[in-house]
Amino acid sequence: MVGRILEQMMEIDHFPESDRRAFHPVLIRKKPVLDRLIKASTARCVLFKPIADSHRILELMAPYPNHRAFWVHRRWRDVVNSVVNMWGDQWLHVMQDLVAGRGADVLGDWGWRHQGISDDCRETVERFVTPELNHFEATALFWYVRNRIYFDQGLDQRPDVMPVQYEALVTDPKREFARLCAFVDVLFDENAVADVHARSIHKDDSPVGHPGISQLCDEMLARLDGAWERHRGVDA
Repeated sequence: MVGRILEQMMEIDHFPESDRRAFHPVLIRKKPVLDRLIKASTARCVLFKPIADSHRILELMAPYPNHRAFWVHRRWRDVVNSVVNMWGDQWLHVMQDLVAGRGADVLGDWGWRHQGISDDCRETVERFVTPELNHFEATALFWYVRNRIYFDQGLDQRPDVMPVQYEALVTDPKREFARLCAFVDVLFDENAVADVHARSIHKDDSPVGHPGISQLCDEMLARLDGAWERHRGVDA
């Protein structure tokens, strides 16, 4: 949704992970390819969505002097419902592979799901990966693992990385998308957010029954929301 809205700004070229010019299959292509795409663009800002490479954010930004990054987070219960609806029990196998040590060397292009995870993070989640773990709970753990990267890599301390709260985007789109555009120094067109709605938030509680997993994710969500509130306070 964020990319779809931002690509409507006249000064932004957007390459989502479905764009084979920039990604294959979901991993971002090598720097020479990105350099060619950037050079060919006449836009003020070129936006890539390397969601599967989010653990490489510092490496990806480093070669470009005017880099900026968004770190978008969403309420974990809504994410769990959405992901399970789309991918079924896939993330249960991901978490089982993680604690079993089956990583990128075994899983090929899909090994990204185990990369960028600190030893401490792995130890935190592995105690929950038991035979009783269900796919809703495994998806919640994966949400925790990927968002913890934001803090483990110190991205919350960097002025060139903007935390973004999904719920704020859909409940106050004019204000929040204007902030995103200001962050990358492009003009905001409020017509682009005319169809943004909040019907996808707080729809259902996901069936995550394990209190330890719920607490873990709630605490991470509070940290992410806190980072977003601090950044928004600076803007104000």
